[in-house]
Amino acid sequence: MRAYGYDLGGGTTVTAVVEIPQAGKEIQTRTLQGATPELVKQYPDLQPHYADDNGNLKAVVQAFLVKTPERAIVVDTCVGDGRNVLFPEWSNLQSGFLELLAASGVKREDVDTVLCTHMHFDHIGWNTMKVGDKWVPTFPRAEYIFSKTEHDHWRNRPEIKLDFWRQVIPGFQGEHDLLNYSRSVEPILGAARFVDMDAQISQGVRLIPTPGHTPGHVSVEVRSGQQRAIITGDMIHHLLQTKHLDMSAGEAGDELVQATETRKKAFADWADNKTLILGSHFAFPCAVRMWTTDNEKALYSFRPVAPDKLIRADGPVPGSK
Repeated sequence: MRAYGYDLGGGTTVTAVVEIPQAGKEIQTRTLQGATPELVKQYPDLQPHYADDNGNLKAVVQAFLVKTPERAIVVDTCVGDGRNVLFPEWSNLQSGFLELLAASGVKREDVDTVLCTHMHFDHIGWNTMKVGDKWVPTFPRAEYIFSKTEHDHWRNRPEIKLDFWRQVIPGFQGEHDLLNYSRSVEPILGAARFVDMDAQISQGVRLIPTPGHTPGHVSVEVRSGQQRAIITGDMIHHLLQTKHLDMSAGEAGDELVQATETRKKAFADWADNKTLILGSHFAFPCAVRMWTTDNEKALYSFRPVAPDKLIRADGPVPGSK
């Protein structure tokens, strides 16, 4: 499923717009540390939506379109077309993403806000698009919002853990994160706003600090009436991490400690069997409700939530290489 939506009532909807529908291999083998098929098969509740019976994870790369009575907000802008990025399988896409966004109810010219949970390449790509030989803002009317902590980190320390990625990706040729910043952030700086990690963005939409994966990582809370939805960003990559809160997604040392504590704190709040939790890399259906099965051990169960509206059916990424 490439596009589908959830209705929170009161004129507020959240729509998943899937750029890369098959990203499980990269998430399992290059992002999550220790997510072996043998481990995955120990958790049958991951099947069939989030893993297959051979222990292979299912995951996607997707953005979320949040429509409220006041705003048309895109949360995270995926990888983007025509780029050489960290994972070769996600490079040189021709994804049809903007067409999917339009089918979901908003043309790029009508987006007024772009929120990026953090500044990794697969969450900032469609901030810009290439016109001729220049990268220009994809959403010409939009204000682009980032955590100030996150932006300051990447502006001042734009390095990538090259040695780490060379170990997990044979023949790694991915580009330095400095280039991702220069083509996906610098061209929109004139339209950017840098905010506190708990900023209120608009009526019913606010940021939640969820640091660890990156220093200024945030999640996004959307409220309408009594309904609450959370867009996670990468504070969780896969529901396997509800079983192993300390599973690394490239973090190490103090970063991993902070990421683990962030998951403990967030899940304790969100696991009320009411909150709609939308995972930025969760496969269809990307929304779940969670509850606690063991408070002392911080163990959680979940159930998938079917969407209220199906917009675009399954299919390969058009023209991807």
